[in-house]
Amino acid sequence: MDKGFILLEGIVIFILAAYAFFVIGIPIILDIIWINRVKRGKSKRFGPLGIISIIATVIGLMNLPHLFTMIGEYFGWI
Repeated sequence: MDKGFILLEGIVIFILAAYAFFVIGIPIILDIIWINRVKRGKSKRFGPLGIISIIATVIGLMNLPHLFTMIGEYFGWI
């Protein structure tokens, strides 16, 4: 393999990892923060943080099939 192909493959892996973090990581982090703030009584259950957390979780769940398709195409499963 030449250096250009290795660089391109690294860029693709970086994009897949960033997309996976966007789809999976951010909603989980927001949900943990939201649940802890509600349990401590610092935030309302459906205040601004709760609404943002719910929206991020729904968007993440809607993007999961696309993420799995991208991973499958990269590894040649599809």
